Amino acid sequence: MEAHLQAALAYIAGRLISGKNSYGVYDHSRSKRILINGTAKGPVVAVFDHDQRCHISGNGNGFQYSLYHHGEKRIISLTVFGSRFSAHDYGHSASFTGTVQGNSISLFEPATCRQFRYTLVLSLEPPWSRLAGEAGIEPDRSTTDTNGSTGLQPGT
Repeated sequence: MEAHLQAALAYIAGRLISGKNSYGVYDHSRSKRILINGTAKGPVVAVFDHDQRCHISGNGNGFQYSLYHHGEKRIISLTVFGSRFSAHDYGHSASFTGTVQGNSISLFEPATCRQFRYTLVLSLEPPWSRLAGEAGIEPDRSTTDTNGSTGLQPGT
């Protein structure tokens, strides 16, 4: 599976499992920030990958999801169970497993025995604010921290 598809999958799984709003992921293997936004909650997945300039959408029952990558024109199944997930890319017959712990996402590809790490980005601190501004994304100020304050908090 291509690196950009893995990052998008990590983002979607991270959002679905953690329930956190996020503006993208940091791909540790490529040392790259990937700006992604949209909805990945409950039965609906509708996100836009600004790096690839394409949508990934689909639906599910909170456990099993059928996703369509509009740029690659292929279907990916995603199964979520607790803090773990598994996925299958039907375009390349590739399978993956992963875990979400806090803001960290690990993705493992059994066929190549390779592990990938991602981190959900929860704030638009620089340079994210510049990238988001260029993409026309406004900060989600409806989030609430553990102290009951609203808005984006530094370091979240």
